[in-house]
Amino acid sequence: MSQEHCRKAGRRRESTWKASTFSSEVTEFHLEAFPAVALHNAVSPVHKKSRRLVVTLWYRAPEVLLQSSYATPVDLWSVGCIFAEMFRRRPLFQGKSDVDQLGKIFDVVGVPSLEDWPQNVGLPQTAFAPRPPKPIEDLVPDMDELGRSLLLQFLSFNPSRRISAYAALSHPYFLDLDSPSKNLYSQPFTSNKRSLEERTSEAFGRCGVGDRGPDSKAPQK
Repeated sequence: MSQEHCRKAGRRRESTWKASTFSSEVTEFHLEAFPAVALHNAVSPVHKKSRRLVVTLWYRAPEVLLQSSYATPVDLWSVGCIFAEMFRRRPLFQGKSDVDQLGKIFDVVGVPSLEDWPQNVGLPQTAFAPRPPKPIEDLVPDMDELGRSLLLQFLSFNPSRRISAYAALSHPYFLDLDSPSKNLYSQPFTSNKRSLEERTSEAFGRCGVGDRGPDSKAPQK
């Protein structure tokens, strides 16, 4: 897992979001670009003023949204969001602002206790109406039980209780990669976009040239 590789190298991936990722096989997960990887001491939290550089809104961890201090667990929250999205085919949390994003997170995981709420943040826990967590099987019905167990550990509100990249790699979910539910990774995404050949043929047609193959000769004058 790339997150564990970054942790060992003392780096934090600051741009973990689905457009930077793709999957080719059930057993492979690649990251295409690391545009904002920063040197980072994994033990020391990062100052909250740099939060705007950290992760696209829909994949942003609660401690970042609350402008609290944060460290490497923010990446594992993002991984959890992407993990759920691979099964849902749509983002799990689609907020329009930091506060709206928090509300959508709490709609799923429930409003955390005062004990888990970070200290010295401007937004109090009482700003959100109490609500219980939603059954995880309703959100990712195609994910098996072990996958849902792993997902809940990724989406722990309290970063100190969030699963680490190393522990995630050892999770029983990854012991049986031949499970039918995991084959969702390798299923192709449907697309309504036309192929290059179709668009080229249409362009030739508008010009009155016709569809010429590579060996076609120009008409004699």
